[in-house]
Amino acid sequence: MKSHRSPLSNPSLQLLALLTALSGSLHAQTTPITGNLTVTGGIKAATSDPAGGIELRQGGIIIGKGTYSATPSLLTTDQGAGARLLWYASKAAFRAGEVYGTQWNESNIGWTSAAFGYSTQASGSSSFALGTQTVASGVASAALGGSSVASNDNTLATGSNTIASGEASATFGSGSTATNENDLAMGTATLASGGSAMAAGRSSVASGYASAAFGRTTVASGWYSMSSGSQTIAQAFSSQATGSLNLGGGSTSAWVPTDPIFEIGNGNPLVTPAVRSNALTVYKNGNVAVKGVLTCAPGGDIPMFTGY
Repeated sequence: MKSHRSPLSNPSLQLLALLTALSGSLHAQTTPITGNLTVTGGIKAATSDPAGGIELRQGGIIIGKGTYSATPSLLTTDQGAGARLLWYASKAAFRAGEVYGTQWNESNIGWTSAAFGYSTQASGSSSFALGTQTVASGVASAALGGSSVASNDNTLATGSNTIASGEASATFGSGSTATNENDLAMGTATLASGGSAMAAGRSSVASGYASAAFGRTTVASGWYSMSSGSQTIAQAFSSQATGSLNLGGGSTSAWVPTDPIFEIGNGNPLVTPAVRSNALTVYKNGNVAVKGVLTCAPGGDIPMFTGY
């Protein structure tokens, strides 16, 4: 007599019978399924939240749903170290990558934030961290690169070891720092600290309000001042210094007629110790000092007069 196998001895029919018995829902089972599970269509894992759950759709589409809440359902345990993908629906926050510490624990996940890479932290609301060991802790802040920190609201820190700590400040490059409101620092080891100040180049410092420093080791410490070149100093209020190793000097915040308004430095940066000097100095009272000989073109002259 020919033997007949039960239809349910077929693994595919067993799975079909199981899904039919579950009335269309696949619930967590205490007995694991050994091997591969293939489902034609999609899988939806529902939660007690009617708007929540995870859907796995055909075409490789994954959808995580939930309800954003000002008092979110807390993570049951701190995440700790490890590599993972995390969608935190009640905070509308997303994480992907690897951490070595507490960067993705509950207290370090900001509302509507995102962090990707290695040990990145986006703890500010609507913040974004990308790269390696970057931190975005201010509201609407962003930190990108390696070990960059955006620690105030509306800040941007990019590059390597840059810090944007002033509100609405930004840093670019390596080791640059912006510490006051609306400051911008870019380049290598530059510092913008005056408020609405900008430092660019290498080791330049803009410490005066609305000042700008460009080049190598330049300093703009006067309000509304600008320094450019190599080791120049724009110290006087609303002054400009360019060239190399100028004299500088003057009041940083007051208009003093005898203070310089424009300097061209001609100090030699290649000797030790360096000596500061000016090739040309224009003072706020209109006086001009020239170091050396003032030469006219052949047949030309420089008319001298007083008054206007």
